[in-house]
Amino acid sequence: MTPIPQDTTEVSRLVVRTPNWLGDTVLALPALAALRRRFEGAHLTIAAPAGFAPVFREDTDVAPNDVLALPSAPKGVGDALAAGRFELGILLPNSFRSAWLLRRAGVGQRWGYATSFRTWMLTKTPVRIPVHGVQHQSEYYRSLVRGLGIPCGDEAPRLRASALTLQSGLDLLQKARVDLTRRLAVLAPGAAYGQAKQWPPDRVAALAARLVRDRDMTCVMGGA
Repeated sequence: MTPIPQDTTEVSRLVVRTPNWLGDTVLALPALAALRRRFEGAHLTIAAPAGFAPVFREDTDVAPNDVLALPSAPKGVGDALAAGRFELGILLPNSFRSAWLLRRAGVGQRWGYATSFRTWMLTKTPVRIPVHGVQHQSEYYRSLVRGLGIPCGDEAPRLRASALTLQSGLDLLQKARVDLTRRLAVLAPGAAYGQAKQWPPDRVAALAARLVRDRDMTCVMGGA
């Protein structure tokens, strides 16, 4: 097991496990940027599900030193984390398995919310601030970071595509013969768990029709 530094300023290798969904990943960017600032001198690895790991290869304020695309099999995740020889791991997911895999990988310090019967596997848990009413998901991640004693502002998530990604997108649109002389609207009607998180098809169609008719835009459907 990697030794636990007596002072977090001594941390040289840090891994942060991101949320499991794309939307939550984007909303967590301000909290992740705050961790980057706090551990400015450390080697920061972002560990994310393989489908969302490319987000962190774009231009964000997180600026990781490395991006670890996690395999789907738990053993593969544990092996990948162990190979990093991390001293500190910070968990944004609340699952039991995410904490168990960090512990199994020999990560000495493991920080995250005390949920899902995993408290005994964590070495530090954030102070929970009472919330009145509905809490926005981005604020949920900010609260986690603040509860660990790390300053985190209220800035919005910032994500800008790299030049390579922009060119890839342009090539794809040109291949599909999309009219690039008009403004473009991309609609992504799909979602995990199907209809529970989707607009009805007729509403998507009505929105596309209005964008074309009233805004003179070209609409493109994206997604798997």
